[in-house]
Amino acid sequence: MPGIKPLKPIPEAQAGNRLTDDFLYWDRMKDLAVFQEPSTITSIAFSPVEPHHLASTSSMRLGIFDSVQGEALMILSRFKSMVYGATFRNDGKLMGVGTHEGYAHLYDIYKTGGTNRKAIRMFKAHPAAVRDVAFTKNSNHFSTVSDDGCVAYWDLASPKTTTPLWQIEKAHSDGIRSVEFANNNDNFMITGSYDHTVKVWDTRTSSESSNAIFTVDHGCPVEKIIISPNDRFLFTAGGLSVKIWDLSCGGRFVHALEQHHKTVTAMSLATRGTRIITGGIDRRVNVFSLDSGDYRLLYSKKVSSAVISLDVSPNDERIAIAMGNLLSIQYRSKTTSSRKLVSSDAPTSITLTKQLTAGSLNVKKKFGAPVIQRERGGVQKVVELTAPRLYKMRLGRLDMYLKKEAYRSMLDFIFATKNCLAKPETVVAAFEQIRLRQALPRVLANRSGASLVRIISFLKHHMFKNQFFNTLYEVADVLATVYAEETLEVHVIGHFRSLRRAIENELKLQRAIAKACGSLDLLIQASIAEHRNKREEKLNSIFGEVSIHPITFRMDDEEEAPTDVEEDNSEDNNQVKSKKIKDLPPIARDSRKIPKGNKRLPKL
Repeated sequence: MPGIKPLKPIPEAQAGNRLTDDFLYWDRMKDLAVFQEPSTITSIAFSPVEPHHLASTSSMRLGIFDSVQGEALMILSRFKSMVYGATFRNDGKLMGVGTHEGYAHLYDIYKTGGTNRKAIRMFKAHPAAVRDVAFTKNSNHFSTVSDDGCVAYWDLASPKTTTPLWQIEKAHSDGIRSVEFANNNDNFMITGSYDHTVKVWDTRTSSESSNAIFTVDHGCPVEKIIISPNDRFLFTAGGLSVKIWDLSCGGRFVHALEQHHKTVTAMSLATRGTRIITGGIDRRVNVFSLDSGDYRLLYSKKVSSAVISLDVSPNDERIAIAMGNLLSIQYRSKTTSSRKLVSSDAPTSITLTKQLTAGSLNVKKKFGAPVIQRERGGVQKVVELTAPRLYKMRLGRLDMYLKKEAYRSMLDFIFATKNCLAKPETVVAAFEQIRLRQALPRVLANRSGASLVRIISFLKHHMFKNQFFNTLYEVADVLATVYAEETLEVHVIGHFRSLRRAIENELKLQRAIAKACGSLDLLIQASIAEHRNKREEKLNSIFGEVSIHPITFRMDDEEEAPTDVEEDNSEDNNQVKSKKIKDLPPIARDSRKIPKGNKRLPKL
């Protein structure tokens, strides 16, 4: 449009100032190498000793990778079935895996190489698939768990491993997915199963009792369990949460980490047990604090695919993430790129009140320039036009943003101050224009916590008004869809839950109103029927009941043709009938039968 003065664009809102030490510490992780496995990766594990080799199981092969150079050291593929549960011993010299056929394989990774790729020990551990293997910290014992709910405890010092030292056939009612030993006491073993329970066992007790020391209920199928370095806390992953239990208090529930929107499949401790890293099929990797007391979320990153397994090296310099059949090895870079994040919480210099009044027609009327006119045969004369020019519309800031298709900037400008609730019709009109242009997902995505809180507060205040509902319902639906798989701050999640409660309360109110309307309708119909009956009774009491009795006229049947015998007595019969009629009273005479053909009516 001509005459529009360009305005300085407002910078789009970005995430708040997240340049904390923990954020920078974990944001320095960069890709070192990415390997493609033949099938879905079932487990990964770092060696506890330097140079911290990485073991990975996928399909029917076991891979050992150099985490420093990002290269494959050896590939062991002499398996006849799927391989699960790669685990290193505490000294890093021995590694164990389980197979789908129920065998347990033990490897010395320092002697296994070149042409010597055989297991130093292989034996039949369970009739079902061996899902996980765990070594004790200070002795030559290890345990295996299987899909049939069985757990076994073995001695590595025995020349022939054929019979377990301790075994429970039905330790769980479903398959066991994870097993761990205590760090300071090799006699305590913990198992996590798909039957939603985690059990603590003492291998010194008799296996015939099959009674665990205590049991905790996670509430969902347990995918992974780990123990804190001091053996006090137990972490269980399954469903949408990671739960923390206090083993020193008999398995008392402490806290639940609920920052994932889909099943949590992997977790690992880092930074000497002060951080816990979780991953799930929602493609999120989250880092939580364990030493601050509030278990807050320190860092979150979205990866390219669902996380199946992950592990962190003991020195925090390497992290391995299994995403389907992709294995990503990441390293910590030494330098960080300098960047400045703009916070959307800073107030703007233009208030919303001025913005809402900027589009008014507060311009002066401009009249046209003088026009020289000459009539035919006359002289020229100056004619001044009295009709003014059309108003020159001055666009407001919102209209300018709409013209430039800067919808995100327009929304940032609207919710820059808390005065947006003063004139909700303008805000709803802006949302409607964005909705018509099919830009709501793009505009509402990647917003800061403060911006989301203001938008959700506006929805809670005005979504249930009749004139605003259709537009704001679309906004709420898109907002919930965009951030369904995002990791948000705790207070933002609280506002989302508050919005959900407001919607539930509104639905309850609508149901109550519908029930009340139905009850009122029945009462009104009953009252109308009762009023009608009372009115009829009142009319009957005044005029009496009206009864109508019809007067019936009885006609003789058709006369039959007289025979020869009847003709002789016809005259006698006529005389008798006339005599009887004379003897009847007047009323009876009038109601006598009238012969057919005689149209005379009775005289009343």
